Amino acid sequence: MEGIIVKILANMREAWNLVIDLRPRLGTIETTPQFAQIVPPNDIVILVTLEVKVGDEEGMMNFCLPYTTVEPVVSKLSTQYWFTSVRRSSTTQHMAILKDKLSNVEVDLVADIGSLDITVRDVLNLNIGDVIRLPSVQVGDPFTLSVGNRKKFYCQPGVLGKKVAVQILKKTEEFTDEDFENLSEEGENFYE
Repeated sequence: MEGIIVKILANMREAWNLVIDLRPRLGTIETTPQFAQIVPPNDIVILVTLEVKVGDEEGMMNFCLPYTTVEPVVSKLSTQYWFTSVRRSSTTQHMAILKDKLSNVEVDLVADIGSLDITVRDVLNLNIGDVIRLPSVQVGDPFTLSVGNRKKFYCQPGVLGKKVAVQILKKTEEFTDEDFENLSEEGENFYE
């Protein structure tokens, strides 16, 4: 448990890096909430609740931050502060940093043949060998390949070696540098 907490604290330091030089450290571990006295009971706190999954186990993790510790940097947490600080520095530099940080993040990739709304009764009556007709899908229609929960590509099913695979046919929509620049200009106009 201690190793996981140390890794979380290292990630917290990195996440707060642009706001403050934060150096969190593990003092003690208390498993009984009644004995974890961080601040007096009537002080204001910020409670951050995260859904955590480690292997097959899932649960909730809470961070309780006393407001007095966040108060000195609260002005740096506004959207306007972040936008103006990004505008002052090089956008390409920030994009390179973001791409580097995000390049190793794992995302779900789902090939979707189609969907159908059915009743719970029909679901309960499904058996092995049943065939479900998808009225809006024809044989040969491309699948939709989603990255996370966003539809990004059209693809077709196939086989690669002894594995089932999909081949990407085309993007669902194209984004250009001009689209990104338009979004940046809209953001600048919002804060002027």
